[in-house]
Amino acid sequence: MKITKDAFNDLIQIERNAQDEKWGEQRHSDEKWLTILLEELGEAAKAVLEKNDEALLVEVVQVAAVLENWVTSRDF
Repeated sequence: MKITKDAFNDLIQIERNAQDEKWGEQRHSDEKWLTILLEELGEAAKAVLEKNDEALLVEVVQVAAVLENWVTSRDF
């Protein structure tokens, strides 16, 4: 299945909404965000090693959502 940019962005927003629903507003230190990101990347790596495309898509979307949340939750 080919995922378009628009579809990927929609998936990210769905995941962000789910994260916000589950955790509320998140304002972490950069170190905490990095820890969260690395955990999600580890799950994506596991999906790659298991050749599980469905799980890989889920994890990559979660990675993107975490990155978006990290960037938009802090001041630069």
